[in-house]
Amino acid sequence: MGKGTGGALNDSGMKTGELITLRCLGQQPLTLNIPIKDAQGNLVRWEKKEGHRTQWEIASAIDPRLLVADEKDAFPLRR
Repeated sequence: MGKGTGGALNDSGMKTGELITLRCLGQQPLTLNIPIKDAQGNLVRWEKKEGHRTQWEIASAIDPRLLVADEKDAFPLRR
């Protein structure tokens, strides 16, 4: 899972096991600071690198307008 989907999942309030819809909202440019290290692993400098992060929207896949409090209301008896 990418950074964008993880953040969108946290923001959505959805929980493990819930059915969700995932919608791509596009990409947002960003600048990364990349550490450059020498052979011994010591930090030598930072380099900037341009990139992008994909933005996501996560929502429930179940339409709450279709939910009923009692299962009998969902399937009324046929006469």
